[in-house]
Amino acid sequence: MPDVANAQKFIKKLTAVENDYLRQIDGYRTQARRVMLEILDREGVTRQAVNQMRREVDSLKAQVTKLGRSTSKDVRRTVQNYTRKQIQLANRVGLANEGDIGSLVAKGTDNAKDGEETFMTSIPAWLNQLETSLQTTSAQLRISQASPEEVSARLLSERLADGRASVWAASGNAAALEETRDVWTYAVGLTGAYLLFFKQEEEFDYQKQWISTIDERTTDCCLRAHGQIQPMDEPFQLTGTPRYADEVQDPPGHWYCRASEALYHESFEQIGIPTEKMRDMAELELDARELTGRRIPISPSHATSRREGALPSG
Repeated sequence: MPDVANAQKFIKKLTAVENDYLRQIDGYRTQARRVMLEILDREGVTRQAVNQMRREVDSLKAQVTKLGRSTSKDVRRTVQNYTRKQIQLANRVGLANEGDIGSLVAKGTDNAKDGEETFMTSIPAWLNQLETSLQTTSAQLRISQASPEEVSARLLSERLADGRASVWAASGNAAALEETRDVWTYAVGLTGAYLLFFKQEEEFDYQKQWISTIDERTTDCCLRAHGQIQPMDEPFQLTGTPRYADEVQDPPGHWYCRASEALYHESFEQIGIPTEKMRDMAELELDARELTGRRIPISPSHATSRREGALPSG
């Protein structure tokens, strides 16, 4: 499958977009926490203080929504460039006329808008949960007449307090999970839409292929899905763990999934890395983990990486 290099570049570029997005959210969270600590220091855990903290959460919601809108543009540019590379691949083997990415982007306008509204600019669940948890936990602390130190630890500590995460720390974990999922779901879903539109414009029977990057972090799910080929309008079948479901139309297949999908035609096998080799390398890593009972660092990571000393059978 010759599009592996482009798929890996796509994963790398989208990871950079994701990291920048999370870094900026973390910066907004740091500023909001600083203000909330000042509120608690000044007002205690009074109802007035809670109302002030809720206004700070509202400000955080506005910042994250605005950031999501600008980040969605970065995601679309990354996806469009990746799609363009795949069309060029089809041109290279004589399976398509010179494709116009502009026509695909135009057809995918509704998909892009719907994805942006659903994943990038809607109010994240972690922020709504933060607001609710601040209110309910503050009420519990008032009733129990907790000390200022306990109030600060239970609400805004960045470390474990009494063996549990504070309201603030829990929201940080939820933010990383939700925002990472949203970036990748939006990007890969839009990729799938563009490729489907491209297939509809052409007379050839294009399919789609699951591409994983192999290293010590690759899940059992993605190793087993690596190289899988499906019709454009059919779901990928997932059997490994962890996984969202047994079938997904496009990656991601689980939290923190780094998989992508690529345009596929059997003619592509002649000019790049064969699908068989991709699957062999995934099986090699699965076998090595079962034999040794552990994962070891693999670098660099790509679609046919393998741990040092591991040799395919036969």
